[in-house]
Amino acid sequence: MVGSNNLIIERIDKFLKDNAFGYYSERIPLKVRYIVDEDPIPFQSLQKREWREIMIGEVWGSLWQSAWFRFSASIPGQWKNKEVVAVIDTGSEACLFDPKGSPICGLTSKAGVKDPLYRKAIIPVSSQAEGGETVELLVEAAANNIMGAQEEARLNDGSLVLFRRDFWNLYHDMLFLFDLAVHLKE
Repeated sequence: MVGSNNLIIERIDKFLKDNAFGYYSERIPLKVRYIVDEDPIPFQSLQKREWREIMIGEVWGSLWQSAWFRFSASIPGQWKNKEVVAVIDTGSEACLFDPKGSPICGLTSKAGVKDPLYRKAIIPVSSQAEGGETVELLVEAAANNIMGAQEEARLNDGSLVLFRRDFWNLYHDMLFLFDLAVHLKE
């Protein structure tokens, strides 16, 4: 790109960097409890284990340790009729499970990655919340990242978030068009 197109590209790039998470309008913390062990912890043994509370920013494990996390909260009444998601980042590779122990989806941390969008951390909770309902999420994690070894795993996020679908769509449209403009020849 040459001339005035460079200015346009720079402005779009700035918009994308400044608004990478503008689609989260309000957030509340999830209560987080966990168990950790040197070896993988079978789902069937979760009820027999002693769970302890952990706060965002705390280290929960060292290389290759395994953990289970329980995230919980009530959706605020003022979020009625709004889209709500959970944002969970265990600082490691993880997997969301249903209450019966079946895997639902993988989660990838932003830890150690430069691209702010390179993570899988958004979990749909309600497309139209009633307000007051309880949210409980069960996540298994391993203290390693997508590329393998890391010294420790730190709980980076555990939040319920009001999700701005309109902004999400705009942001990703802009990102797609930006990539086209940068990588395609004129």
